[in-house]
Amino acid sequence: MIDSHVHLRDGLLAEKESIFHALSLACPAGFRGFFDMPNTNPPLTSPEAVLDRFALAERSIKDAGVSAFYAVYGGLTSDSSQIEKMVSFYNEHFPKIVGFKMFAGHSTGNMGIVEKEEQRNVYSALARLGYEGLIAIHCEKESLMNNSIFNIEDPITHSLARPVTAETESIKDQIDLIQSEGFKGHIHICHISTKESIRLVAEAKKRGLNISCGATAHHALLNTEAYKQLGIFVKMNPPLREKEDQRAVFEALISGDVDWIESDHAPHTIEDKKKGASGIPGFAGSLILLKELRKAGCPESRLEELCGKAVNRIFKLDLDYTVPSNAEIEASLPSLRNGYPFDAFEFV
Repeated sequence: MIDSHVHLRDGLLAEKESIFHALSLACPAGFRGFFDMPNTNPPLTSPEAVLDRFALAERSIKDAGVSAFYAVYGGLTSDSSQIEKMVSFYNEHFPKIVGFKMFAGHSTGNMGIVEKEEQRNVYSALARLGYEGLIAIHCEKESLMNNSIFNIEDPITHSLARPVTAETESIKDQIDLIQSEGFKGHIHICHISTKESIRLVAEAKKRGLNISCGATAHHALLNTEAYKQLGIFVKMNPPLREKEDQRAVFEALISGDVDWIESDHAPHTIEDKKKGASGIPGFAGSLILLKELRKAGCPESRLEELCGKAVNRIFKLDLDYTVPSNAEIEASLPSLRNGYPFDAFEFV
């Protein structure tokens, strides 16, 4: 499998996760490619930081004794000079840097570019610089979120604080901006979580826009009922949705309206989760999702798309990937689950 959305942390967050630890567990379970997000500490927003990350990854892969393709997304800010430096770096180092990431709302790392006009400036700068690669977007509209209503003692309030409309309106913004600013690249909506969001992306595709979306196991298999079993441990951004949206995500993986599975693998320590950190380990969930899709009659040809074929096509890559069998999944799950402090999918 190619996992196009992971948070392997390291740096000042190495106690949560590291490239070495993640690849030591995930590669034997069938994962072959990892695209790492830039909201690390320090963040991957400069050529120097990304070069350091490349060197760390090379050492980590060697120490882990695995064969893997590791790449990063460069982090974007609203500073045009920073964008120019990163585009130049991308032109020189693709595919080790596979694209860019923009947080249209704040999440872990507080890298949000939250105002629509700031986002407009990003697309305008990328278009002016001739960038035609991929930009992955965390779509949650900051002005439609109300984090003040989140109560850590009642974790379902997280889903109320970051409502469906925050995601859908942010996606509308991105679709509007790529057209108005003449952006010729590809936008990818990360961890899509609602029925309406899927419809918006599908309609944009039909109009010929370069757009895709990915889905996580937690949004495809879990809904707000999971708070009753695991409470704060299933807090993530965007949050869990009601069952109707969860089912829509699952069905869109089969129909093709969602382009691929992405884990959004984002471990935290138990103590950090108890304090409200957003994010969960995702590798086991992706494998469980494959089993559930097979059970629902998803064709193997569609699973090929979800596990690597679509990623290769859209990123213009030719990476090795396989689709694990159910037997291989069952053999891999114990070590994956034992490798992290909790399992959000234990009752699936």
